[in-house]
Amino acid sequence: MKLSSSAPSTIAYRPPQKRFLDIPQTPLCYWLRPRFFELLAGRTLGDVASVVQGLATANDPRFVRFVWETPPSEWVKQVRSRRWVPFEKGGGYGKWFGHHWWTVDWEKHGARIKQTPGPRVQNEQYYFREGWTYTTTARGSLGLRFLNGSAIFAHKSSAIFFSDALRVHSSLLNCRISSHIIRGIRAQIDLSESYVAHVPILDSMPSPQKLCQSASVSLKRTLVSRDLTERTFDLATVEHDHSRLEPHAIAAVLHSVEGFSEKLVFDAYGLAADDTAAVLDETGTPVGWYPLIRGFDEIPPIPNGLPQIPQQTVEFLQRHERLELPSKALADLKAKLSSLYEAGPGATSEEGAPESEDENADEEEEQAAVGARIPIPAETFLEELSQKLEIHPISVYWLLKEGVEKEGWRCPPEEQRLAAERITVMILRLLGHRWPSQIEAGEAVPDWADGDGIIPFTGGTGEPSLIERLRGASNEPSFEKQFSEAFGKPLEQWIESEFFKYQTSLFRKRPIAWQIQSARFTRKRRPAFSCLVYYHKLDGDLLPKIRTQYIGPLQQKFETELRSIGSIPERSRSDRQDERRAELVELIAELKDFDERLKGVIEKGFATQSLQEMVEKGKPDKWCSPDGVAAPSVDREAFIVQESRYLPDVNDGVRVNIAPLQKSGLFASDVLSKKDVEEAIADRAQWRADERRWCREGKLPQPGWWKS
Repeated sequence: MKLSSSAPSTIAYRPPQKRFLDIPQTPLCYWLRPRFFELLAGRTLGDVASVVQGLATANDPRFVRFVWETPPSEWVKQVRSRRWVPFEKGGGYGKWFGHHWWTVDWEKHGARIKQTPGPRVQNEQYYFREGWTYTTTARGSLGLRFLNGSAIFAHKSSAIFFSDALRVHSSLLNCRISSHIIRGIRAQIDLSESYVAHVPILDSMPSPQKLCQSASVSLKRTLVSRDLTERTFDLATVEHDHSRLEPHAIAAVLHSVEGFSEKLVFDAYGLAADDTAAVLDETGTPVGWYPLIRGFDEIPPIPNGLPQIPQQTVEFLQRHERLELPSKALADLKAKLSSLYEAGPGATSEEGAPESEDENADEEEEQAAVGARIPIPAETFLEELSQKLEIHPISVYWLLKEGVEKEGWRCPPEEQRLAAERITVMILRLLGHRWPSQIEAGEAVPDWADGDGIIPFTGGTGEPSLIERLRGASNEPSFEKQFSEAFGKPLEQWIESEFFKYQTSLFRKRPIAWQIQSARFTRKRRPAFSCLVYYHKLDGDLLPKIRTQYIGPLQQKFETELRSIGSIPERSRSDRQDERRAELVELIAELKDFDERLKGVIEKGFATQSLQEMVEKGKPDKWCSPDGVAAPSVDREAFIVQESRYLPDVNDGVRVNIAPLQKSGLFASDVLSKKDVEEAIADRAQWRADERRWCREGKLPQPGWWKS
């Protein structure tokens, strides 16, 4: 039998059949080496912790939201008093901290979820408890992330709850030995709870392990705080961090601690050299085990406030293997690193082509990769570079720093990402957006933020345009030049033609700054009117406001200019006046069409055939009020008119509320698939009908859209 699934071997191993009987559920894992059979026959995770599956809503579009589309008012409440609570839902491989992207509707202990068919509200007694969570579909790689006591976990992000004395075992489970063993006893590489519970557990953990675990969580938390899609995003990392190398320094320290932690675990398990080789051949080598390069081997400085690297890790690094590279070999290594850095994260070393970003890629790999060599995925760009070079991340950091600062190395993909994220933060703040950490800290919306959530791209509306506001908001006069250098085009052109698409991708087809406009931008002309609308200012008055405060005055302005030109005798007009006259005719026609489409959305944005089919024949009661303030409709026909109007509820999420506008062609680019547009509108009707019924049955105190 092969010792490894990745390469042929002349060594055969034939374990006695009785060995399989010593393992729970007796899996036929004949490829495992003898030491692993011994470990599997001893104490396992299931003996010291609960490994449980979480909530499956059976209808995520209805009950799950991204944190950025969750109503801001939710973040100021105590977590158990919220309608939308943090929801750990998976999201690929990750260790220590992160993947905090979702919330779930848990008002009244999940009353809405429990009333719908098909949910699995599993292990509810563990909700809002401190523990660890892991993604079950992560290419067969077990990675535990800290689960604080303010969240619910999902069925695709199962959780582990240790006794207080055993919390340090999470660092053991984040060691690649655990992934190797689970793959060995599991025919498939999804990480089901029963198999994770079979991971062998040591009777005692090495004494430095607790410090390594604590440092790893803190360092990873700091890296995660730089991701503006994370619930824990820290605005200061964008506003005040001007060192693009600082995240790499933090990552170098993190991966060094991880390498030391893995070494402690391998030694504690008592693995022989061949046992270790089998694990590494299957899962890849920890980058903290690669050799350092002499002269590039100091521990990088990290920001104040972060935990210093544990002393035992320092001593481990002092004893670590070092290479003394000749000048030619060092130059070749730098050249390769420069090429990899220029290509950016996720690029192949040969061509710099980006890897697939298909959201279903993980699940497809789960089916295709059984029995294949599956290295533990890299979590940072520095780790990726270290893997490709097979050099310790500390040395990679110093080589990178020298190349950037002394030789002018650049990474265009990273420069574009950082520039785009910075502009995105500026725009969202201009619209009045605050991230959860800001709201929880009691930070108010700045006075300079827009009051009504509408910022025009178009000039001449009586308000500063978006580009004018960006220029006024920046404290750096060169920021626009720096952006243009990164993207090769002016900032104004990018925000008008590409920002909405970028934001749609960044926020996973749930953008919160909507670009509404009268026509698409082309190379020849701009639309007559274009603006950004902030999702969290969305209400029934927003579209009427665009009509009365922007479109009407702008149309009148154009008509006045057209009459002025028309009053000039034709033979006396200049060529430019004739061109402008023709242009004005087109602009006015465009605005009239735009105004009609806005009116159509206002009056019938949520009209759908299913709405008429589900309206009850009886006389509408108090639960048919649109908001709990207005009187309910007097008859069925009036109720259909009411429910057809564009009266958005932010609790319905971006998908539902964006659908009527996309259907009418009001956006700079599409967000939803064409099929999902109609389904989203129909969903809204069904959700509201369900809530009215539950209120009549006494299962809800009031509909979710009522004003409290």
